[in-house]
Amino acid sequence: ITTILPSIIAVCGVNVSTLTNPCYYYYVAATGTWSARKNCASVADYRNNWVKMVDHPSDKTAAMITHSSNSDLTQVQRWTGSSWGNVCVLTENYKSDSYRSSDLAYERVRGNLMAVYQDDADTAWDQDPQYRYFDGTTWSDQASIVCGGGDEPTFIRLAAKPGGDELVMVYCDESEDAFAAVWNGTTQTWGNVVALTTATGTTTAECIAVAYESLTGRCLVFYSEDDTEPRYRIWDGANWGAETLALDTG
Repeated sequence: ITTILPSIIAVCGVNVSTLTNPCYYYYVAATGTWSARKNCASVADYRNNWVKMVDHPSDKTAAMITHSSNSDLTQVQRWTGSSWGNVCVLTENYKSDSYRSSDLAYERVRGNLMAVYQDDADTAWDQDPQYRYFDGTTWSDQASIVCGGGDEPTFIRLAAKPGGDELVMVYCDESEDAFAAVWNGTTQTWGNVVALTTATGTTTAECIAVAYESLTGRCLVFYSEDDTEPRYRIWDGANWGAETLALDTG
């Protein structure tokens, strides 16, 4: 669900084999009413196991990324303010219905859109996250965020810096590795890759998280280590801090 003032859009994947697209409801605060269920753009031939939506920082548009379980599709479509469309197929080779191996984020000043996702193509780069970047008009070609992991990404998370065009991505993979990387909105490149751990202790759980501090602009990435104490590191805009233990979760 996302808020696009003065309205709210709620999107849901419908588990019915005859429906080929997610659906949405549109709430107008001025009238206090929800619309009837409407269809988003058609994205696949079966249900969508994962749906994520993000709102543009300065206008009434939004974007949504979906995984379709029957055709291994990861796709993005955009909300124009009145309808869904502009579908972009990111990959037809995502790894598994069990993993949310993609995410979306808008740069908070320029408003350009970043999609990061796993592509299980039979090539060497399927072990690194892939990305495409929408500048408001055109999607970039697919490229790799080279992290040096040992296996395909399973869960991917993005966070956008308040008041800036920086992004931080964190992911874990099937070899129990976790990595983070930083998007420089000025140079439009990924870098400052850090290997967080080689022992998350799980291959099936989303054992990572990322968030910016609103006032300082620092970014925290959390990840599991193969024990009861989660760890975190802080990106201060120039360097990664040392690994630090969070509270013991038992």
